[in-house]
Amino acid sequence: MHNAYGAGVTVSFGHFSSSTDETVWHTKAHVCLQVAFNNHHFADFNHRLHYYMVERIKVDGCVRIHRVEQTLARSCSQPQRMLLRCEPAAVCNSLPQPVQPNTVCSPPTPFLYMLPGGCLQPGLTVQLSGRPLRDAKSFSVSFQCGGPGSDIAFHFSPHFHEKSVVCNSFQNGGWGTEERPCQSCFPFAPGVHFDLLIQVLGCAFDVTVNGHYYLQFQHRLQPLHRVTHLFVEGDVLLASCRFQH
Repeated sequence: MHNAYGAGVTVSFGHFSSSTDETVWHTKAHVCLQVAFNNHHFADFNHRLHYYMVERIKVDGCVRIHRVEQTLARSCSQPQRMLLRCEPAAVCNSLPQPVQPNTVCSPPTPFLYMLPGGCLQPGLTVQLSGRPLRDAKSFSVSFQCGGPGSDIAFHFSPHFHEKSVVCNSFQNGGWGTEERPCQSCFPFAPGVHFDLLIQVLGCAFDVTVNGHYYLQFQHRLQPLHRVTHLFVEGDVLLASCRFQH
């Protein structure tokens, strides 16, 4: 912290060898980090800074990483778990992976994902859980007709310096008319977790933030089946993205 290391903690490896093929990092909220090898408890490391300030994991040195998994807590009182596993027979090169149908955990940004069924349909619900960076300027969530540069049916972008959300569409190489909800009820804050729920209705996108209705954006791009992808980019760390009909 503050550009300096704290006091080091040395733990004997005991019966663990260099061929150990699994490492588990287990976070107990408010208490410590727990480390295990092959289901054997190895060490505890008490938190020295607020755990919610941690935004990234770095792995370096003489190690080969074949797989990274994260199991998210179902509630604030439950732990989070990070698994690093070596699989010599097959190396996973495509992270993140869905851990259950239509759910992606800890996707990196920018995040481009094909919608279930290959196109946008009324009745689809997309739930994004994440946290803006502590120095976040903006991030965006877009329903679009392909990769970057394609037409966008709905562009939802919180701007933190202005404390406003910009909603728009992009067609034929140009942006449409911006829509901004009331700035006095800006529901996002740097470093603070959010739950964003977007429901696709027959006439509009319906947006709920942290369990509270926020806005509705009328469809401008038709037909809806032209829309094929969800695209998230900017200053945000995503914990999960869930699609449900």
